[in-house]
Amino acid sequence: MIKKDKIKERKFSKFNCGKPDYLMDRRLYKIKEWRNALRGQPAFILGNGPGILDYDMAILDSFFTIGINRIFDIFDPTILFWQDIELWNDHWKKIIKLDAIKVAEEDADPEKICVNFRRLRKKPYLSGFPGLVSGLGNSGLLAVQFAFALGCDPLILIGMDCNYRDNNTDFYGRNKYHKTKTLDWCKRSLRWMKNNEKLNIINCSDNDYWPKCDLNEIVKRYKNKGLGKNLYKRIFRGLAFISIKDPIQSGPYKFKRINNCKTKRQKRNRY
Repeated sequence: MIKKDKIKERKFSKFNCGKPDYLMDRRLYKIKEWRNALRGQPAFILGNGPGILDYDMAILDSFFTIGINRIFDIFDPTILFWQDIELWNDHWKKIIKLDAIKVAEEDADPEKICVNFRRLRKKPYLSGFPGLVSGLGNSGLLAVQFAFALGCDPLILIGMDCNYRDNNTDFYGRNKYHKTKTLDWCKRSLRWMKNNEKLNIINCSDNDYWPKCDLNEIVKRYKNKGLGKNLYKRIFRGLAFISIKDPIQSGPYKFKRINNCKTKRQKRNRY
């Protein structure tokens, strides 16, 4: 585990990847201040179901995306989101090279270099806080709660199939950690999402809980609301914020840049 007082001095004792950019997420971002940071922004939540291969992920480059687990094999999202330590153990060399903001459950970040959320092992509910989610057995369920707490609307599901295709559990083939109950947990999570009136869901996945929408049409509908990954990062760092008058019909968002590093908010967050 990387100790806080050693984080600047430690270079490449374990990670052999050039510049130590992987150390920056935990230092730059404060998840407790992310509540409603993206109010009214569409969030594309990318699961690992086989159906995600039906789309060209490049059309989402300018949008806010939350990629779950091994989505980095085909796309580098705005936020990479995971809850299982196995993902880190098997793929940390790939993860630390991603441009995505890395958001993981506390126990799934052994090196303590990512932005961490806390997961309650209980029935799912919308806490309204990005750093607090609840539920069992499905990362997509947690990602939806996380996106809702950010203020995102609508939530567009891609690759959250809860179905197999050609005996493949995921877009990359068969998941070696797939359990007999994994599919049941996934379907239970989708039922919870559908029955929650607070969630505005648009489905672009191969599941049976909503009519399937064409992703290309959804992208056209919200084409003026993609701000680009760099601006999303500035928002999460507190260097910019979104000002919305009419989040549905106003077109491009207005945002205010904060370039003075001596603002009260940044003074409080400085190390």
